[in-house]
Amino acid sequence: MKRMGDGVKLICAGQIIGGVKQLKGCGFGLTPSGDDFIAGLLFGLNVIQQARNKDLGWLIAGVYEASRGENIFSETFLKLAREGRAFEKFKKLIWALNYGDEKQVKKSATELLSVGATSGADLMTGFLTTFELDSFDINEKSLL
Repeated sequence: MKRMGDGVKLICAGQIIGGVKQLKGCGFGLTPSGDDFIAGLLFGLNVIQQARNKDLGWLIAGVYEASRGENIFSETFLKLAREGRAFEKFKKLIWALNYGDEKQVKKSATELLSVGATSGADLMTGFLTTFELDSFDINEKSLL
């Protein structure tokens, strides 16, 4: 838990790659919590890149490389997240956040939270954290 907390603190302080390295492989399950969080971060970076017409390809690539491990399930999920290729429940949440009403957002968030033991919650936490990062200037220091 301490390692997870330390990793998230680094990410929130703008040291994104250092935080990702702390989170990689943390936790239990088919896809560890840290890897799910990182996938959410990657999805969020893709959304910001597209919505704000901001080139974050360098950061997406850096996060992905720092997250690489030996868990084939995590590797596949992280690769898809790097490419912005979300699964259906996650796509529904992104659509609802952009175009839906409060009821649709709640419904799609609840559906995403039901994924795995904690995978949906970890993914959503990483995704939402990304929007906190976007409130300050993401730059080359993020690669620390």
